[in-house]
Amino acid sequence: MNISYFKWRPVLEQVATLQEISDHWTINDLADCHEALDLMDSVKAHYHLEAERLSKQQAEHIKALKR
Repeated sequence: MNISYFKWRPVLEQVATLQEISDHWTINDLADCHEALDLMDSVKAHYHLEAERLSKQQAEHIKALKR
């Protein structure tokens, strides 16, 4: 890839503009942003897995009620 993932990820995630990052952010700000985005991704993944598990559990419960 020919783009800086470290710089562009916050832009693509709509956290900040490239201009804001270039003019005002420090390397620590970028690192903190990536850490927060990673945490958000982890929470979203956990939420989706849990929602899928509950959906399957509910479907099994409904199936059992129909018997």
